[in-house]
Formats: sequence, structure tokens, C-alpha cells
Amino acid sequence: MEKSVDIGSGGTKHYPWGKRASVNVDILKPETKIPNFILADAHHLPFKDGFFKKAYCSHVLEHVDSPETVIKELLRICNGIIFIRVPHRLSPHAGKDPSHKWSFRCTWFHTLLRRLGCTYELDVRYKKMLWLFDLPFEIRVTIRR
Repeated sequence: MEKSVDIGSGGTKHYPWGKRASVNVDILKPETKIPNFILADAHHLPFKDGFFKKAYCSHVLEHVDSPETVIKELLRICNGIIFIRVPHRLSPHAGKDPSHKWSFRCTWFHTLLRRLGCTYELDVRYKKMLWLFDLPFEIRVTIRR
């Protein structure tokens, strides 16, 4: 099995990646038992460089102090593929959660990842609102190392 890490795996019932990560990391102690759980801050991950082949980070960056630092940590510990999901800044949920410190547009990721010399793909997911029009809902980023 490939070594993989889920950053921000949390203790809630929502598991966006299934239970497929070999190591699960969060800054908060989980409410339920999570296999191979490590309590750690995403800004300072306790892993060797290039330790993982895959890294998952779903709906975490909007909560951290420095999303750029967390992305650099993901790049440091993963020598394969990194999957990131964040709410789009126009998503109806983006501004409602008081724990959100950041809101994102695709241009933020383009600027940062180009500066860091990454190969990446961006995908914006849309959701129908009021049965009339689609609004950007989520940004999905895939970084290949």
C-alpha cells in the first residue's frame, strides 16, 4: 500500500477521501477513533521530506493561519500527488462559517503554484442555486510532483 496522509482528517463523520489514507493528521483530537491518527499542526508536519506518495487536504486551508505555509509543507512531505479542496469564495457556505479565515479564487492558487514551480490542475465545481443559475462551489487542486 502506498503511503498517504490526510491532513485535517478531523473527528467528524465527514470523510471526503473515504478511509484510504495510511496516516491521518489533525490539530484537534478526534471525536471518534481514526486509524493511524497523529495530532499535529499542518504548518509544521512531523514527517521526513518526501515520505508520502499521496497527500489529501480537504477543506482545511480556509481554517489555517497561513495556507501558503501548509501547501509548502505538503510539497515537502509528498513526492507524488497532492489533492486539495477548498470552498470557492463565491460559495454560499464560504462566508457563513466563522472559523473560515480565508476565501479562495483560482487566481490565488495559480499565482502561488506557478511561483513555486508546481505542475498542477485546477477544477471548479458548480452547484445550482435557486434552480436558476450555477455558482462556483468548490475549488479542487491536484499537484503532481
